Amino acid sequence: MAERPKKYICYQSSPLQVDTTVIREILRKARVRVASLEELPPAGELATTKLISQLHRSTFVVAVLSGPHPGPVLFELGVALGIGKSVFVVAADRDRLAPSLLALPYVVASPADGETLSFHLEAFIANLTNTPEATSTSVLKRNLATVADEERAPRPRAAPQKSKRPPSPDGLTAETRVITAFHRVGATVSVGPEVGPDARADMIIWLPADDLSIAGPALVEVKTNLSGHPPQAALQQTLSLLEKSHLRTGLIITGQQGARSSAYLLRGSYIYVLSVDELERLAFSGGLVRELRRVRNKVAHGAVE
Repeated sequence: MAERPKKYICYQSSPLQVDTTVIREILRKARVRVASLEELPPAGELATTKLISQLHRSTFVVAVLSGPHPGPVLFELGVALGIGKSVFVVAADRDRLAPSLLALPYVVASPADGETLSFHLEAFIANLTNTPEATSTSVLKRNLATVADEERAPRPRAAPQKSKRPPSPDGLTAETRVITAFHRVGATVSVGPEVGPDARADMIIWLPADDLSIAGPALVEVKTNLSGHPPQAALQQTLSLLEKSHLRTGLIITGQQGARSSAYLLRGSYIYVLSVDELERLAFSGGLVRELRRVRNKVAHGAVE
């Protein structure tokens, strides 16, 4: 077998909470660069322009048709084919393969069936060396950055301020600290909006992000007296407000010191939980959107912090 280029990069498209650990391991063993679980957005979460950008940086696409809601994967698969990307389909059962997909390289297997997937994926990757796209010098010489590489690059969303540390919280209410932190990252903040009959949220924000489940509008609840992890009562209250407001993204800001940020997927809605201290730290370091994306991706793929 001819030696294949070492700079293949795969864009993986998979539904919510489908474990693709086996697929990623097979790709890495085949010297294919693939985003880690924390860097991998669930299908349908990227704005179309961002999705096309990610696809252009990839050599090929693995589309996983499994779980009850494969629609977003089919959309991303269509975009990939539309811009001329090679696609390999993993279908959990043959019924998921529409007639139009039978012309593509595919395998009918569980995403956890390592033996079957390994055989078919390795054959697919080996054949990529004979495709015009895989051998073009523009692809091989391009700086094939992973999703993580791009997200670590500076993003000119909002003009950074001089201070690298959040201000002292002395004398400031939790709500004021939260609003200040969101303004720091360039978010638009609406305070105390009505979200339904006899229902009012602490805030609604719009973050400067390309991810649809992060950019907003997102509902924010400030709960400084929470206990327990996860905070079940606050999660259910926030979920109720999301459903009344027809939003799908919520943030719960707590007063718990030392608590790690986390995310929960409840009835199709993402709810992020982080402390005021952590929010300020992330806002002033420029890492808020990146951290929300990290915990979102983990829960979307069924991982637990």
